[in-house]
Amino acid sequence: MTRTAFIAAAALLASVQAHAVTVTLTAGPSTAVAGANVETFESYAAGSNLNGGKVYAWNSPGAALTGDNIYLISGISAQPKHGAALVKDQWFSVAGGGDATFSFASAQSYVGFLWGSVDTYNRVTFYNGSSVLGSYVGGTGGLPNVPTGNGHQGTAQYFNFFADAITSVRFQSGGNAFEIDNLASVTAVPEPESYALLLAGLGAMAFVARRRRSDDLR
Repeated sequence: MTRTAFIAAAALLASVQAHAVTVTLTAGPSTAVAGANVETFESYAAGSNLNGGKVYAWNSPGAALTGDNIYLISGISAQPKHGAALVKDQWFSVAGGGDATFSFASAQSYVGFLWGSVDTYNRVTFYNGSSVLGSYVGGTGGLPNVPTGNGHQGTAQYFNFFADAITSVRFQSGGNAFEIDNLASVTAVPEPESYALLLAGLGAMAFVARRRRSDDLR
């Protein structure tokens, strides 16, 4: 295949990748997407540093039960609320000025997480390689079913984010803190029509390359 044909093939492959992110909600503390892998952060020791953030627990030093039925480490982190019932578990938190990234071994078509106290200084960004697929800020009215402003520690929402190929997700916080739990993902499977389009394009370019070689030999 000629260099020109190779470049054209790469462009065609890129053209069959969609970049939009679709956002939905789940009425509960964890994903409802079938086949999802879920990270509950229960396997980590409380206080562990992880990908730029930290894992906290209901019994971390300084944690106290609040009237919202969640555990709060004052000035540091608040447990994402799982519902009306009290839950003694662990969660992931990004401190003020923090920047945490979860990278996937292969592209994912879905990422979801329980977002506690969705604050205006919380930002989540989804990437395909170095390309930004979508970026969302809490508490500003840009996400569904989220109160505006900050400090709503008695509320949480499970968000689902769908895209063709998510290779990493980045959590940033300008204040204490960005808290999540039940981080879920599903490995992407290319759609059959994408393969068909790519193969058809490669076949056409191979035909053109053969014709050019034949013309050169005449």
